[in-house]
Amino acid sequence: MAEISGAGESPPKRIMVMNTDRTMYVGPGVSVNVVATLTKKVGYTDAGRATDLAVHASLEKTSRNSPAKEMRRRLFCSPVDPMPGTSEVIPEEWNNMKRAYVWLVATATVLMFAVSPVAAATSQGLLWGVAKTNQFNFTFDAVNVDEDISLHEGIYMNVTDTPPSIPNVVTDWAQVPVVDIDVMWTNGTTIGLYGVLFLGLALFGGHLAVPIGNWTLMTEVVQTSALWNHSTTFTTNSAYWGMALAYTPVGQRITIEASYLKSDGFLAEYTWHITNATSSTETLNLKIIREGLPNDLIVMLQDNILLIGIGVGVVVILGAVVCMKRK
Repeated sequence: MAEISGAGESPPKRIMVMNTDRTMYVGPGVSVNVVATLTKKVGYTDAGRATDLAVHASLEKTSRNSPAKEMRRRLFCSPVDPMPGTSEVIPEEWNNMKRAYVWLVATATVLMFAVSPVAAATSQGLLWGVAKTNQFNFTFDAVNVDEDISLHEGIYMNVTDTPPSIPNVVTDWAQVPVVDIDVMWTNGTTIGLYGVLFLGLALFGGHLAVPIGNWTLMTEVVQTSALWNHSTTFTTNSAYWGMALAYTPVGQRITIEASYLKSDGFLAEYTWHITNATSSTETLNLKIIREGLPNDLIVMLQDNILLIGIGVGVVVILGAVVCMKRK
């Protein structure tokens, strides 16, 4: 026959349901459903009385554990297993919280290690450095002496869609996907016919954004582009991947240059220079330069860091020799 001890206390500090084959302790905060279930399991018939006692017990403020310790204990103990070292039973609602907590941690772990398709590199190391909604601001300067035109405007280029997947193996420039990009004046209107000025990029593959991660491969593959001219030279350093082409049609000398920032693969600078082949008078000067580019001095230091280090080392050694001779 089951008994309940603690019934005479008001409120009872602890309710103990006893039976010949097991003993259970029901502590403060135990739900009504748990008490009813437990009393039924041990054979106690007055479930209503046990429920009343559980309500009283739930009002008690325990001083044995701090709120933080109590929360951790209830999160990680099973409602059907007593707390280690005791027979206290944890409420079902805390077990639900435990399951939710474990699910949240598992989901966060999976998301943390999931690799975005945009950021995944190919077997050749190529990946996109830009993403949908990226915006790049430029200054647009153009002087055409023959037409008496002078422009100084701002434009921006916006990536309008997620860059297409890059083939795992790229051997031809035609395999390099084209990123969807809008070119607008800063007032939000399209640049319209001025877009023809970007046709010069076709000499260098015609892209406003190129994959990053393997610039040696890009240098090889771009030379397979349709309008590639073998007189093109590469102007590459630690910060930029660039190309330049100079040629002389009848009466003119034209130089076109384009460079891409290595960190994201997006266009950094694009220039046209047209001069009179006889008088060397400049007839067209077009510069489209991205804002926020790396400082030229910093780039120079990065490109010559080895030489600078050697120079500093030589100075230190010479200084040490001079000091030793003075002694």
